[in-house]
Amino acid sequence: PRMALLLRLALITAMQLSQLRTSASTGLESSLESTVIVVVESGHASAQLAHAGREVRRYLFAATGELPPLEQVPCQALEAAAARSAVLLVSADCAATAAASAADSSSTLQQQLLTVAALRGEEHLLLQQDASPTARVLLGGGSPRGVLHGAYFYAEHGLGVHFGIGGDSVPQQQSAVALAKRLRAAPTNVVQSPVFATRGLNPFHDFAVCVCVCVC
Repeated sequence: PRMALLLRLALITAMQLSQLRTSASTGLESSLESTVIVVVESGHASAQLAHAGREVRRYLFAATGELPPLEQVPCQALEAAAARSAVLLVSADCAATAAASAADSSSTLQQQLLTVAALRGEEHLLLQQDASPTARVLLGGGSPRGVLHGAYFYAEHGLGVHFGIGGDSVPQQQSAVALAKRLRAAPTNVVQSPVFATRGLNPFHDFAVCVCVCVC
């Protein structure tokens, strides 16, 4: 009788774990199965703009376990592409072009594009369509380099990525609800700009192990 009871408890636990995995997987798939990351380009994507799209895709995969498709479209097709995108990356010059040719001048997307078009240099901005878990995220920058900064800003504040000297730390298997909650707490609609024009990191050669003092 005792062995039968233990087997029954083990079976119940296994069934509960299976249900939890299924519900978690369903939550992830529903948030990413239609996701398309669109890198908006003028003629051809610059190296930095294309890299920004690949980085957002990489961190989304690391955070959710789902690999969304990556697509590049010209500025004139931005309005149509936005309807099928979950993360939209656009630079200021392309935003101005798309805003000028938009069919609806009063739409949320149109207002967001005008905001992005006013960015300069390495300034970047994180915008949301609305507060729903599947709302589109728009990453705008004053230049391709600004968009790249925006991509890492989104990874940090929208996906919970921590950038350490020993490597990136990414919370895994996040659901759509968890990502939406994290984004609500992120500084959206706030222009981010670098404090210093020249920035970088030049640690000691073995900084990850210890800070060594060289006596010469």
